[in-house]
Amino acid sequence: MGAAAPWSAALLAAAVLGCCLRPAPGQRTTFALHRQPDPAAAGDTVDFNLQPPPGNFVLCVWYRALDTVQSSEIFSYLPSPDGSGNATQIDGPAATGRESGGPGCSLRIRDLRATDAGPYTVQLRSPSSITATTNLTVYELLPQPSVTPRNVTVTENGSFALSCERPAGTETLLWLRDGAPLVAGGRLALSEGNRTLTAAAAARADTGAYACEAQNPVSSNRSEAAAVTVTYGPDAATVSPPSPVRAPLGSHVELACTADAVPPPRYAWTFGNTTLGRESRLAFIFGAAAQAGEYRCVATNPVLHRAAAATALLLQPPQPGVSAGTVAGAVVGTLLALGLLGAAGYLLWRRARGRSGGGPRGASARPAPSPAAPAAPTREHPSTNGCPGTEEEIKYSTLAFGAGAAPGAAARAPPRDGTTIYCEVKRT
Repeated sequence: MGAAAPWSAALLAAAVLGCCLRPAPGQRTTFALHRQPDPAAAGDTVDFNLQPPPGNFVLCVWYRALDTVQSSEIFSYLPSPDGSGNATQIDGPAATGRESGGPGCSLRIRDLRATDAGPYTVQLRSPSSITATTNLTVYELLPQPSVTPRNVTVTENGSFALSCERPAGTETLLWLRDGAPLVAGGRLALSEGNRTLTAAAAARADTGAYACEAQNPVSSNRSEAAAVTVTYGPDAATVSPPSPVRAPLGSHVELACTADAVPPPRYAWTFGNTTLGRESRLAFIFGAAAQAGEYRCVATNPVLHRAAAATALLLQPPQPGVSAGTVAGAVVGTLLALGLLGAAGYLLWRRARGRSGGGPRGASARPAPSPAAPAAPTREHPSTNGCPGTEEEIKYSTLAFGAGAAPGAAARAPPRDGTTIYCEVKRT
């Protein structure tokens, strides 16, 4: 409870009255009016008390006015002369039946109404006259304010404005977003009295529930929320797990596509020219090698018609235990084996042609003698010095091949150690 009137007012009143009526020696000449409760709301019961409490007084009168006009008198209060507490109250023209006096010349008003607001004056006679004045404010309980429009959709970097209906009796009007107070500045501006909130260059963070709150000293009331939606995106899309995705044949594959956008984006999955699904997740069985390749996800904002895409590459991993080096070694080994087989086949072909006599140089396929060195003569030897397995005189010939000599090149002399490379036997 605070002082209803400053001490200076009481001193001034006492000084004015003191020029006509002088108090008895030792009499208090000043006092203040205290009000409880303070502030007071409609429907409350309020008490006015003199501080400090007066001592012996003969009479006190309460007025609903700044002065002591008879027509504004609420009541006169006479305390019991013998101190028994049987005081006398006489209502005046301004009484409503809800006022009553009490010890110490107090005033009580029940069931406060808006019409009770205003100045109150008390006059104390003991036997001189002293007065004090206070003012009563009766605050109404505030009704719920409202915000218009109730729903706002704005594109990122656009602007929007909200208005609050300010109830009567409001002393303060606040704006809140998602329950947190808003302060003007930057992109947010408030009109005089905070009735209108304006946001320029709306950002994604401006999406939320907006409300206004009306306040006065005895009550506060908040409006229902108005929804503001800022549309944007998508700026990018991502696929998880990250590419490349390696999965064995027969495994279950699941790909997830995400994109940040308001309203939520629509998704489309494609593989080549085939559309596979229109959900954010794509799941399938990797049953054939033909399913390996690039899977594409496109996220589209249905309001702004903006789109963003992401891809995932699905691969079949190499067989367990077989490395790339092993595969390369196998290829090289296969080529070498094919080369050796080709060489062996060529030698066998030459041998078969020599036996069949189909060669251009006769049955023995001996190379032609060069002019510088005559061909090796045909010699006759016992069977023990020629081809094995014969017991009679035979005629044989030997043919020596030089390593790396091309067909048709000059023949080299037979090896000196007498090693037989090719033997042809003819009976004589």
